[in-house]
Amino acid sequence: MTTKPLKRTLSDNNTDQLAECGSPNKRIRQQSVVHSFAQKAQCKAVSQKEFEFEILSMLVDDMQPIATVERSGFKKLFQRNLPNVDLPSRRTLARNIDDMYDSHKQQLIEELKHID
Repeated sequence: MTTKPLKRTLSDNNTDQLAECGSPNKRIRQQSVVHSFAQKAQCKAVSQKEFEFEILSMLVDDMQPIATVERSGFKKLFQRNLPNVDLPSRRTLARNIDDMYDSHKQQLIEELKHID
């Protein structure tokens, strides 16, 4: 069995990559945060409501305060990487968290009905 030698390349955005010699497919070892956001932004357009749901899910999963979205570092992260997206306010997220809770509660009730 023969294997192609690997060569180390450094791309425009300074991400360290390994690629097989002669192969157009590159396996990325580590991406910068900016590059990751740029790739995500190109992959799929999401609605404002879906974006707010994802932000809220992140805050709930990581047990972060809703006011995180109003902190300067958080705002800068999105302004620099996703300038076309409007960040929701903490008040908007507070209203949405009640809807999320009700939805999950109903889903759990339905699942528990089917248990013997």
